[in-house]
Amino acid sequence: MRRGWCLQFLKQHGMIGTSLVESVDSRLSETTTRLGEHVIKLTGLSIDSICFRSEATNVTKLDMNGIQFDLLSMSNTSFENVNLDSTTYTDSRVSQVMLQHSTLKEASFNSTTLNHLKFRYSNLNNVTFSDAKLDDINFTKVDLKNANFSGSTLANIDFTSVNLQNASFTDTVVLSSKFIDTSFEGAHFNNVSFSSDINITALNLTVEQVAGIQVITTKPLSCEPFLRPPSGTCSKPTWSKNATTLIDIGTKSWKPHEIFMDPNDNLYVADKNNHRIVMFPNGFNIGTTVVRDIEANDVFADSGGNIFIPTSNPNGLIQKWKLNSIERGVILANVSGQPLGIFVSNKGNIYVTEHTSNNRSRILKYPNSTYEQIVIYTRQALPEGLFVDQCENVYWVDEGFHQVKKFNNHSARGEVVAGVPFIPGNSSQHLNGPRDIILDAYGNLYITDRNNHRIQRKSGNTTETIAGITGTAGSTKTQLKFPQSLAFDSYWNLYVSGTDNERIQIFQ
Repeated sequence: MRRGWCLQFLKQHGMIGTSLVESVDSRLSETTTRLGEHVIKLTGLSIDSICFRSEATNVTKLDMNGIQFDLLSMSNTSFENVNLDSTTYTDSRVSQVMLQHSTLKEASFNSTTLNHLKFRYSNLNNVTFSDAKLDDINFTKVDLKNANFSGSTLANIDFTSVNLQNASFTDTVVLSSKFIDTSFEGAHFNNVSFSSDINITALNLTVEQVAGIQVITTKPLSCEPFLRPPSGTCSKPTWSKNATTLIDIGTKSWKPHEIFMDPNDNLYVADKNNHRIVMFPNGFNIGTTVVRDIEANDVFADSGGNIFIPTSNPNGLIQKWKLNSIERGVILANVSGQPLGIFVSNKGNIYVTEHTSNNRSRILKYPNSTYEQIVIYTRQALPEGLFVDQCENVYWVDEGFHQVKKFNNHSARGEVVAGVPFIPGNSSQHLNGPRDIILDAYGNLYITDRNNHRIQRKSGNTTETIAGITGTAGSTKTQLKFPQSLAFDSYWNLYVSGTDNERIQIFQ
């Protein structure tokens, strides 16, 4: 596709938008699917050095209204007199783009990176930037009334003669940006961070608006999640190949599903068969039931004795229980699908992996302050365990596609950090049905490679087996059998649960 009129030609002749049912065209998209009349979805489209332009002033002449772009890559592109109303951009990257005398009303940019863009003399009423990253953007004489910037990072933005009336800024970071002749009348600020080089006083905000803003002196984009090993420190420890069976529960019809070690070295076990959570205090192999009458898919516990549980029975609940309390747990949230994994970040935000009935996966975030659901990632997959580092980067296991992915808190798309996508195998680079992950302080990634009966550690570009024997299931001291979950205590002893041989082993 060399010129913008190619897309317009296809639309005018009913090849996209109104009559398309299913097609594959390598020039346009990996898959192009009709979602309904006048609505199309383009996945994997790459647009480079294209000019979309209507020679008439009537913007409807070049009409791209309602198109849904998924995984779009766009660069060196210009739009003039174009109708882009209600278009959506998900997990996309947009760079070096000029848009002028055009409309983007009610458009949505979801988990999308935009940089080096210019918006001029255009209408962006009700546009949504959700968990997006905006860098080096120029808005000149643009109407952004009712715009929503929730969860987004704005860096080096130039707002000149811009209407931000009734705009919403929630959990937003604004860095090194300029506001000239810009109206914030009725704008809402909640948990917003402005870098110290922005003169808030000059913005003529109300007292209520200023109350929702904090000034920061550091840029969160430079967050360093991992430690550098000091001289002489073993940043890649090794464990004995012979495990000790810490808890042999086969005779009691238990199923040790997921396990979690709290900061006090108390081991929590989700016992699905008996609908309970069992806690084994530090140094003891006799457990105490701390939660009853639920079927837990995972468990997380903090140092304060709070126990967070996603349940399949009762279906689709996120619950919080209190250790040693006679009160039942409280429901924090309802999930439409199956909540499978849970992790609570250092900031108190709850992250959940969810599997839905249409074989889609989502990563859900529940902010500490409100517990209102935010969808930060959605894809066709089978999610399991997850881990969140101190920079709020999310690592999650995709059991169905045999990979581990990382969702960078300041990036728009996930990246594969372990495994070969869609291809199961037993080489050092492959995974086969992975279930759980943990990161250590040095960035080493530990994975339960369930169908290969082993625990893998990835350090940089090197992956090795640290427990179990590849491809060999068993119940000896050196063997694992479909390992389910893993945990480390404060001495970095490795704990592994297995549902098939009904035991929890410790590698020291």
